[in-house]
Amino acid sequence: MSPRESLSTELNSTTLARATYQIESAILQLEFRDGSIYSFSEVPPCLHHDLVRADSPGACFNLRIRGRFPHRRVRPAR
Repeated sequence: MSPRESLSTELNSTTLARATYQIESAILQLEFRDGSIYSFSEVPPCLHHDLVRADSPGACFNLRIRGRFPHRRVRPAR
C-alpha cells in the first residue's frame, strides 16, 4: 500500500455510514447517516483501525474522536 492511498470502509452503524482515512495526511472523513460529512485531522492510524473494527463505530466515535480532533464540516445534512 502506498502512503498516498486512502482507505474507505462502509460502517455497520446507525450513526455512521462510511469512514475514509487518508494515510499520508492523517485525515479521517466520516459520512453520517443524515448525509453530513465531517473531516477530522491529526487522527492516528490506530484510531481509524479501531473505529472500523469496533462493535459500535458510533460509540467509538463518541468516546474517542468527537471533540478531540480539529474538524470541519465538508457537507451539511440532507
